[in-house]
Amino acid sequence: MAQNMEQWSNSDCGRFTPNEWMLVLLGADDAKPILGKTVFVKELFVIGKESIADIDDEFEFFPSRYGPYSRHFQPALDSLVREGLVIEKLCAGMTGEKSRQSRMEYVLTPAGKTVANSLIDRLPEETKLKIHKSKRILSSMGTWGIINYVYSNYPEYAVLSELIGRRREPFVKY
Repeated sequence: MAQNMEQWSNSDCGRFTPNEWMLVLLGADDAKPILGKTVFVKELFVIGKESIADIDDEFEFFPSRYGPYSRHFQPALDSLVREGLVIEKLCAGMTGEKSRQSRMEYVLTPAGKTVANSLIDRLPEETKLKIHKSKRILSSMGTWGIINYVYSNYPEYAVLSELIGRRREPFVKY
């Protein structure tokens, strides 16, 4: 584990990797958990498109079965879990969600919080504020809220989505 911590603390101070951006997002907004893989991907996508272009550049999002996706997401997540920086916990659907299906909750471990905080500390103040504020707003939307936001504002990323037919209400542009 000590070797992994050194790896993270010595990484280039320029551009962050997908793993590092995922840690930054998980560490933002007082390290509140992210509820569901769909929400995790969509938060990265929206922040990359609207606030921090480096995230968009690193993840290279493309249209997929559930809207925008990145081939870098799952390998980065698997690596973070394997390194003991992130925990995937199964949790029931949240109150107020249309579906009460179980989903994964993504939480930083104590070591993950240490690494995330060191990465966040390296960001310019304006970028820190953007990521904290964006995570707070996007997380408050819930799963269908963020899907609605993404599909309405970035319809070119929803063209292959299987979710469009499952939604009863139309997607509304914000």
